[in-house]
Amino acid sequence: MLFRSTWTVTAGTGNGSGTLGLNLVDNDSIVDTSSNKLGGTGNSNGNFTGQVYSIDKTNPYVQAIALTGTSPTNTSGNLSWTVTFTKAVTGVDAGDFALVASGVSGAAISAVSGSGTTWTVTASSGTGSGTLGLNLVDNDSIIDSTSNKLGGAGSGNGSFTGAVY
Repeated sequence: MLFRSTWTVTAGTGNGSGTLGLNLVDNDSIVDTSSNKLGGTGNSNGNFTGQVYSIDKTNPYVQAIALTGTSPTNTSGNLSWTVTFTKAVTGVDAGDFALVASGVSGAAISAVSGSGTTWTVTASSGTGSGTLGLNLVDNDSIIDSTSNKLGGAGSGNGSFTGAVY
């Protein structure tokens, strides 16, 4: 018999998200060096309920990229898009977005702001007539609070194509 006061139990977290805890169930098989049973003689009187931990393996995704306001028909200046994620994220910056322009020149992203699930991307509208859209280009820099990467690990799998205006 091996006697010691500390034991380590290792458990895999499995698949998916949820909670995981470890409880000790006393079946009178645990004894000390004097053969005293855990909790005394009798099953379950030495039971212990351990702490429960949250396991989050759910990756964030983009829910929508929508132009703020109405579709521009004759706009000069700035346009803004609201980018909505399925979970609160960090690491969002201009490098995560690409403007898609046809017939428009000089359009450029000028600011990215926000927090949590809602971010705003602002861009100059450029010059000329045509269309302008905003896409998110996943480069694995956007993560949630438990470091789950946008769309999962690997660049590109969290990319999102927004509407063109």
